[in-house]
Amino acid sequence: MRRLFVMLLMSLVLVGCGTIPQGGGTATDYYNQGRAAYDVGDYNGAVRNFQEAVRLDPRFGEAFYGLGKAYEGLNMQSQALDAYLSAIRVQPSHGGA
Repeated sequence: MRRLFVMLLMSLVLVGCGTIPQGGGTATDYYNQGRAAYDVGDYNGAVRNFQEAVRLDPRFGEAFYGLGKAYEGLNMQSQALDAYLSAIRVQPSHGGA
């Protein structure tokens, strides 16, 4: 029991310090991180996460759409258009794109 408590305490400390390795997430994980970054105005972080989501799942239309919105937030209109066109290409029924 004591060992379990110590391990739990160490885990909490590591989480607080941000030293637990990240990565290995799914396309959906990166998409959700991209949405969270976008929602707080971190458009560069959103771009990175959406790019990773579409790298992992090249048919993820909603991630391409999010990428387009993040590019628009950075005033990168050409890249935004490319991302929107990719969203339409992989998901022709996507209403937002």
